[in-house]
Amino acid sequence: MAIIPIVKCQNMEDSVTFYTKVLDFVLVGTWPEKSNPSFSILMREGGELHLSFHQGDGTFGNAVAIIVTDVDNLFKKYLAYGLNTKTKL
Repeated sequence: MAIIPIVKCQNMEDSVTFYTKVLDFVLVGTWPEKSNPSFSILMREGGELHLSFHQGDGTFGNAVAIIVTDVDNLFKKYLAYGLNTKTKL
């Protein structure tokens, strides 16, 4: 069984950029193409994440737990990629 989180976002293009350029996800696709409303599928290390701008999909402020082996080095890497801990997507 696979459980896939769907994260509601305010702007699909900004969210896809953040998840791919900062958090190293790979974009599988966006339908329709990065417009609002839209739906995106992202992958990273075998894990799948869905982003949605559709009105009925979830609420803002979701929490998703991701288990990693070296969180300190991963956080440093994300900071080097431009992670801004105050950014809201």
